[in-house]
Amino acid sequence: MSKDFYQVLGVAKNASTADIKKAFRKKAVKLHPDTNPDDPKAEEAFKDLNEAYAVLSDTEKRKQYDMFGNEGFRQRYSTEDIFQGTDFASVFSDLGFGSTIFGNVFGGASPPRGQAHPFGGFGADFGRTQNRKSPRSAPKGNDLIIREEVSFFKAVMGGEHRVHINHEGDQRAITVRIPAGIRDGQKIRVKGAGEQSNAMGRSPGNLLIQVKVAPHPTFRRDGDRLLTTVLIPVSTLLLGGTVDVPMLDPPDETKKIRIKPGTPADTQLRIREAGGPKKNGKRKDLYVIVQPDWPTELTEEQLALVEELRDKGL
Repeated sequence: MSKDFYQVLGVAKNASTADIKKAFRKKAVKLHPDTNPDDPKAEEAFKDLNEAYAVLSDTEKRKQYDMFGNEGFRQRYSTEDIFQGTDFASVFSDLGFGSTIFGNVFGGASPPRGQAHPFGGFGADFGRTQNRKSPRSAPKGNDLIIREEVSFFKAVMGGEHRVHINHEGDQRAITVRIPAGIRDGQKIRVKGAGEQSNAMGRSPGNLLIQVKVAPHPTFRRDGDRLLTTVLIPVSTLLLGGTVDVPMLDPPDETKKIRIKPGTPADTQLRIREAGGPKKNGKRKDLYVIVQPDWPTELTEEQLALVEELRDKGL
């Protein structure tokens, strides 16, 4: 079971950022691998401490952690996401330690392939992962990370998206392809669109786009399924009939579905090939959740008819 980050740091949930940093520094001195060589328990506690600090010292991550709790937060943030932007280097430098945190966080001498260095200095919108220098050649440029919001339609259907880069004097705009079905928090890698290398003739780094999917007023996703809720007159649910269901794509079209007499609320009806695209070029299905459209006001005639139905046992 995951440990509560506030308990790991030993601070209250309303602790200030300064209190969190103070608590981290105090515990880091006791648990740092330089102080506890070859101590697996201290190493594990030190790893938990770094993870807790990486989350609670960051305003946005802490907000998400408080909102969704420990388990919910971990479903939304990978290990790479947790450590992005945390400036461990300056903290441990102030305490007089080296960078042995690098090995302890990832369980080896370097992070797993494709993950960010925990010393990276990420800003609000951009990040940088430093590419390690080969002993025989100069490194390529650093990777950049940018967070971009894309529309729900584009996340489901795919399409082109214009990304504007403004980072340390580098101002440009590029068009990237959003793959159909991309999920919130997933990343798109654009090869060669990162920072230029300082070394002559070396290739630039990559651009990593972390996607945030904007919500849609009427559609949502459950896994790979596209769903929408449609309000249907009570009389149609009782007697049957047809209703028009708005489509996500094309957005200005509707499709008729047949309602069987006596259809209960929360029934899911399927419209074939009205969802997102499949890899084979066909379309997935759209699932329509039926809800009764209860009137907020009744005319005198309607009220009289309802009362008559009640008297007849309906």
